[in-house]
Amino acid sequence: SSEEGMGVLTGVLQEAGAKFDEISTQENVGRLVSGPPSSTVQVVEFLPRDSGNYDMLIVLGSPLNVKTDPPPGTEDSELSPQFISQCEVLIRSFHVASKPVLGICLGSQLVARSFGGTVAALPKDAAHTTLPVDLSDQEDQQFGTEFGWQPQTFTADAEDDDVVGAALRAGRAALPANGKPSTAPLKFMQWHGDTFSMPPGSLRLSTHPSCENQAFRIKGTRTYAFQYHIEVGQSDTEQWYKEFCLGWDSFGEESEMVPLSSKHQEQAKAHLAKVLADGSIPGAEAFTRSLVLSLLAHARHMRRQRYISKGATVAAVSTVVVALLAVICGK
Repeated sequence: SSEEGMGVLTGVLQEAGAKFDEISTQENVGRLVSGPPSSTVQVVEFLPRDSGNYDMLIVLGSPLNVKTDPPPGTEDSELSPQFISQCEVLIRSFHVASKPVLGICLGSQLVARSFGGTVAALPKDAAHTTLPVDLSDQEDQQFGTEFGWQPQTFTADAEDDDVVGAALRAGRAALPANGKPSTAPLKFMQWHGDTFSMPPGSLRLSTHPSCENQAFRIKGTRTYAFQYHIEVGQSDTEQWYKEFCLGWDSFGEESEMVPLSSKHQEQAKAHLAKVLADGSIPGAEAFTRSLVLSLLAHARHMRRQRYISKGATVAAVSTVVVALLAVICGK
């Protein structure tokens, strides 16, 4: 599965001249059977204990889960308590040091847990389901799942946020509107069946009818969390829709996967074609580029402040490069 890749983040980080390490643990890589880890991922035994010389943290997604109170019999699909604890310690270390934290999908759930939020499965009903296909005629309707490019409703707190507000303006400006400001909602790629509660001291940034809590920021900080996949661009989108149609299961062999019917695959392909045609992906990519560049600018500013406090020269400070750590929770 391509689910845990860096996506468009890689290009943004390279554009900004940031140095970054992309890591996962041997334990997590070994729990998924759908394929080997990405060639760009460093597989380590343990995560770093603290932020160290890194300036920013991005925690990405995984098919594995981090439910606060997992039901019996789901141990194989849950991240281990030891790894979850390592992630939470690392997230809080960056946060306390005023270094930016960005959690995406499962990463957003780990950020929520790190500050007192909980994580649970979405209710298995139609009200908490958004799919690009109509599965009402199927026994397995995949209730409690959000998949595909879906619109977000951003809150007043998001519009007023100096990082997210600027990203929203950039995203909307990238939508096709015949030279006029676009009024279309920004859309982002979804693929999840769990959700977080809002941690104490957080501000909700966006919402969606089938899953209320979609994004938040810890008030007064540069710690952000997005349930949807702001890192996904066109190539990953096409791959994910293909995997959805094939019934992809990261915990099973390919021969065991049950694909959608031909009718439902055609519905998914039609939804994808509409997304590719309506400009949703360039809008989302512009949003992500603006957001990440803003966080990198803050990280660079904080590193300059640390240099100055240690008596470094201005010349040395002006050439600083942000060192970023990306944690891959899956493979």
